Amino acid sequence: MAVSTFDNVASTLTAGTDLTVNFHHGPLTLFGGGSAYHYRSDAANLAGDLSTRTFIWSVRMNGTWKLSPVTNLQGSGNYRAASLTEGGTQGASVFMNFAMRRKLWGDKGSLTLRVADPFNLLTYGYRTLDARVDEQSERHFGVRGLFITVSRNFGQQLKLRPRQQDAEPQAAPGPPGP
Repeated sequence: MAVSTFDNVASTLTAGTDLTVNFHHGPLTLFGGGSAYHYRSDAANLAGDLSTRTFIWSVRMNGTWKLSPVTNLQGSGNYRAASLTEGGTQGASVFMNFAMRRKLWGDKGSLTLRVADPFNLLTYGYRTLDARVDEQSERHFGVRGLFITVSRNFGQQLKLRPRQQDAEPQAAPGPPGP
């Protein structure tokens, strides 16, 4: 059995940036991005002064390749680098998905084959290390799997109409005339 307790640090400051890029060329569509930021905490109010300063970064990517008008392949992945925390470290995290989708019955359905976490990399871990404690924890989420989805839509597709614009702008209501 493990029991964890938490104390609040006096203050934290996070400053950074995020970049997102979309690219489309022929049958290929790529979406990617990343984040980078500096994290600083003042934990002088806690026993042992667990204050920390660290640089944290992560990347993400999603790619789709259109094999034909009815079939496409897709892959996605996320990576978050290991970083310092108050009194320890947080481990890196990786997640990936791959899928193939085929439209069926025109645009009324599809068959999708998806592989989640194919390399069994999804974990979360941390280590707390100070003069009193040396604790390490790593959790595996067990989401690795193969999924087959068949979907079928019945009835008519919802047709949205653009909102009607007034031909003449209406004057703002004011006080009644004399």
